[in-house]
Amino acid sequence: MRGILIETDIGVCGLAWSPAGLVSLMLPGADPREVAGDLARAAAITSLQDAPQWINRAVTAIRTLLSTGKTDFTGIPLDLAGVPPFHRKVYQRLKKVPPGTVITYSQLARQCGNPRAARAVGQAMAKNPLPLVIPCHRVISSGKSPGGFSAYGGVFTKLSLLSREGVKL
Repeated sequence: MRGILIETDIGVCGLAWSPAGLVSLMLPGADPREVAGDLARAAAITSLQDAPQWINRAVTAIRTLLSTGKTDFTGIPLDLAGVPPFHRKVYQRLKKVPPGTVITYSQLARQCGNPRAARAVGQAMAKNPLPLVIPCHRVISSGKSPGGFSAYGGVFTKLSLLSREGVKL
């Protein structure tokens, strides 16, 4: 597995990939060295110039989303081989939720054919290996409350990401 560190409007992110596609996106933490250390433990760090062209497109899409709230990850391959089948189903459905919109945990569970699986959807969100690409920040609780967010900054980060997309809760 290979990886790069990228500077974004919200801080330094880590991006790791296999020959099959993106494997993980590490959002900024309290200290950029923490992201660098996590990435170094997961992947051989390389430069953007040495990365496949689709990684360059992914980096551009991530930076665009974080600066404008809009982007499109279509055509960026994902490697979800190590992801449980239900989580993979949830992630595939969630990728269809466009910027500027939200969906509840229970709505997402229903769309995945399992209306009683709202908590399982929440677990899938907490374990999402590719936040932003698989936009877990767009999943909210019933009643329009933000629900949780496991990235650094928690709900504040989630609300900030939604605000960049034009969503006000």
